Formats: sequence, C-alpha cells, structure tokens
Amino acid sequence: MEEKITAKVETITPDIAKTMLGENVNNRRISHDNVNMFAREMRNGEWRFNGEAIKFSKDGRLLDGQHRLLAVIAADKPLTTLVIRGLEDETQQTMDSGKTRTLGDVLTLRGEKNSTQLASLARRISGRPAGHGSRRTERSETHARGNHRVHRPDAATGRRARRQPRVPQPIR
Repeated sequence: MEEKITAKVETITPDIAKTMLGENVNNRRISHDNVNMFAREMRNGEWRFNGEAIKFSKDGRLLDGQHRLLAVIAADKPLTTLVIRGLEDETQQTMDSGKTRTLGDVLTLRGEKNSTQLASLARRISGRPAGHGSRRTERSETHARGNHRVHRPDAATGRRARRQPRVPQPIR
C-alpha cells in the first residue's frame, strides 16, 4: 500500500523542534550563521510565514528544515509553518536547489525601476562590493524588504559611492 503524503500548518514550539531534530540524520552541515540569523528574525518578529515547509520522509526522517528548527530553539519562540510528511528519502537531493532571490529580484517584484542598479548602489553604500555577497547576505538584505522602505539614493549619495575605491574581485 502506498504511503500518504500529508501537508499541514503547525506551530512548532522549542520542545517540538527538539523532538523533530531527533530524526535529523544524514543532513547538511549546520550553518550557525544561518541559525543565528533566523533566530534573530524570529525574536524580532521579522520571520514571515511564506509556505516553505519542514519536510519529513515517510519513515519520519527530517529532510529539510534543520536550520529553522534550531533557530526556534535558539530564539525560544514558536514558529508557525507548513509541515510535510511522507516524502521519499530521495527527494532530499532536489531540495534547496533553486536560485536564491537577490535584492535586485525583490526590488523588481516591488515595482522599483532600475532594480539591479539600485541593489548594486545599496550594497556599495553598505560597504559590500558586488560579487562578495553570500546567500546569508542576500537573504538578510531581501528579508528586510518586507519591513522597511527602500532608501532612494539622491545624486550626492551616488557621487559618494563612486568615490569609494574599487576592490578587485577574486577569480572563481
């Protein structure tokens, strides 16, 4: 008989998160930077329900969501999220393989004109040269967009950014 896949919105408390993490075997290495960033967003009320799910295999093994669950414990705050159970183990190989949404992408979704240039200028002003961004940097930049207005640089801001010395980019 074929196993049933279920999807349900649940509130995960720190105790429930600890129980769920008990089934965390054969997962990615933990990024403490991501856990800390997620926990900070949860503590500050900045975390948003967006449909991303905590996922379990049909035998109960945690497939996706370890960083969010660890952040629930670190923040000592409950998280309301989608939980999917009953997936095949092999599906884990296809998880988190999409393109990361950049600040430029988010600005485009918000209807900003020249979003790529605006994102580049924002990174330049903040001291983050293009090409040095990480997924964590991009996530924190894009996550902030839901709670803050985009600063509209004026001509003086653009002149200050152009005067900053350029840092050579590493070859990858």
